[in-house]
Amino acid sequence: MSGRVIGLKRRYRFGIGRLMLTTLLAASLCSLATGHDPIAWQSKRFRMISLLDRLETLAQPLRQAWPTTSGEMHQTGPFMAYPVRHPRTLVLLTPVKFDSPSVTINTIERGRHGSLRLRLAGADEGDWIEWHPHKRHPTSFTGGLGDSHSLQRFLPMTRGWYLVRYDS
Repeated sequence: MSGRVIGLKRRYRFGIGRLMLTTLLAASLCSLATGHDPIAWQSKRFRMISLLDRLETLAQPLRQAWPTTSGEMHQTGPFMAYPVRHPRTLVLLTPVKFDSPSVTINTIERGRHGSLRLRLAGADEGDWIEWHPHKRHPTSFTGGLGDSHSLQRFLPMTRGWYLVRYDS
């Protein structure tokens, strides 16, 4: 009987090395589980950086001449402008789609200081790509449709562009 007990002790014996390895493995799994969102956020930032040249061709005409009525532009297609008298929101009737990477923009907002906010749709719904003039950065705002957007976080990209998330 005592030989059997000794065999069980040897089989289930944990040395300091095994204990450290088990602790390291558990800590790694916990950090991966809690760190997924920041990793995904950085990954989205890198995807958006690859679009910046195409976003510039969309944004440049809007920076130069913001529409004062609903209409259609070559870069955006047809849109409705809100509020009616002094529009600062363009709701795109045909969302702008970029194939590689797959990104869709359905709304464009113009800020007080000339910033442009492009609302992402589809799989990226809820996030924004924004351009801000020199020494400006994303802040909370109320859109042209009266919707409030409270700044949650942002990541700078380059040339005044940011990836932004708001609580709406």
